[in-house]
Amino acid sequence: MRVALLQPTVSARGPGSILPIARPPLPLPLPRADRDGVPWASAPTWTIPPNPTRDYLRGNMWGVEIPGAPRVPGGSSRHPERILSWFLDRYPPDVQRAYLATYAGFGYSHLYLSPPDSIQGMGFTLAQFVETCTLVKSYVPFLGIMLGSKVYQPHGMSPGEWQAYVDPLLDALLPIGDEFSMWEFDLWNRTAPDGVTIWKHIGDRAHAAGKACWLHFSPHYTSWFHDGDPRGRFGWYDDLGHSIDGLNYQCVPDWTTQDAADRCVDTLWQFAQQRWGHKFRVFEDIAIYQFDGASQVYYEGQRLSDGATIAAGDPRIGTPRGPAMTPEDGDCRGWYLACVYDNVKHTPGVVWGCGNGVRRPDGSPL
Repeated sequence: MRVALLQPTVSARGPGSILPIARPPLPLPLPRADRDGVPWASAPTWTIPPNPTRDYLRGNMWGVEIPGAPRVPGGSSRHPERILSWFLDRYPPDVQRAYLATYAGFGYSHLYLSPPDSIQGMGFTLAQFVETCTLVKSYVPFLGIMLGSKVYQPHGMSPGEWQAYVDPLLDALLPIGDEFSMWEFDLWNRTAPDGVTIWKHIGDRAHAAGKACWLHFSPHYTSWFHDGDPRGRFGWYDDLGHSIDGLNYQCVPDWTTQDAADRCVDTLWQFAQQRWGHKFRVFEDIAIYQFDGASQVYYEGQRLSDGATIAAGDPRIGTPRGPAMTPEDGDCRGWYLACVYDNVKHTPGVVWGCGNGVRRPDGSPL
């Protein structure tokens, strides 16, 4: 399969008090020929929505650097200057402000935080988390909230248990958050129909408040339908209907950009053919390789890009995996993936932005 690329139309940035930060052009060729070997293709154009637009994701939750940032619990052992957005409240106030000013100056419009990482992970109160949200919103137009995590919440919660957990968070965060999700739902939650019920509760509450709800799964997964459902992934999205806005997709980090683009297209045409108007974003791409680079190791149970799983006793366990990736790599791949559209079934499907870094080849914001 070959995907074609869009050349997005330049649009003006929205007003803001943060001065734009000039950035150098992306390294050429695009994408990196030494690693991916994917040529540019001619394609029709479409107009990317103005910056900022809530449904169009412009973010870099993994790759914005603040030189001299201290090490924090859970942070990168190799690159402490690279700040995970949802670890923001682990840093001193001056680092938080420097990060947010840089983040906004790069033209990013969306930033995600995670109450379980702050509250269960670090012992902050919900009120303190709301203060962090308020700080973020003073710099960045759109705040995303990851409501639950496999690390901190019980696995396999029923819809009733989920509602009891999530409603107090929504009560506090709907007034300030703009979109709501949870981390890697398929790794720790029930499949449909309970999974549909859980997401519809969150999505319907978000929409009633004028906010958005976006799915998120582990790498390459796009749904969590019940085994044996003949409708498959199409049925999952039919059952969710208008309760969710779309998918924050997570790539397998060792895919080439061509692999990632092909996978995008496979869902772009699905969303375009169904009647719900669901949108597809590339939320996370090579984040884990940017975070600690080649210090990441193979581990038991790891899913590989070919679908295989690392079994107990595999000799690769504990050995380094993957190349070290830089923020420049993320921006290069982000630009490429932001340009992907459906040239397989020729539907109107397009990618609605990236969350792992992106800028135009001339260095300007997307």
